[in-house]
Parts: sequence; C-alpha cells; structure tokens
Amino acid sequence: MPRFATRHYTPGTATPIAIGTALPDIVHEITLFNNSNTETFIGGPAVDTVDGFNLPKNTVALTFKITDGDILYAIAGAQGATLEVYDFQVNI
Repeated sequence: MPRFATRHYTPGTATPIAIGTALPDIVHEITLFNNSNTETFIGGPAVDTVDGFNLPKNTVALTFKITDGDILYAIAGAQGATLEVYDFQVNI
C-alpha cells in the first residue's frame, strides 16, 4: 500500500464530508490547502462553520496528525470550495 495519497475535495455547505481516515495504530499526517476563494472548516462529523477549525481562503498549507480510527471532516463556508489533501502514513 502506498504511504502517500493526494486527493481533491469540493466540500459543500450543508453536510460535512470525510477528508481523512486513520486506521488503528497508523499515524497519518494530513496536510490541507484551501485552494479556493471561500473559507473551509474542519473537525469531527458534526463540524460546522461556527465550531470548526477555520482554513481561511487561499491559505498556506496546514498539517495535522490523526491516528487510531480518527476521521477528519470538512464543510465549506460558501459554494465553490476546493480543498487539497496530502495524506502521509508516517509510522509504517
């Protein structure tokens, strides 16, 4: 299995979408780049534009680590969001 994956997502404004999943005992380093002219928010399955971690529009890349079955979700602040996700498995 490859240790690296690149994905592009277009999160909507109504329902959060899963953008990264870590298997048990596997650490994933998730780098996100909000390549759009609208804010995107990340968090758990109920993430929204009030309580989510804000990725400002056209922001620099930000990196997070998830592990042990964690799932990272995203939702957009407005239509037209594009989110680039770089997923590295770091402890294989």
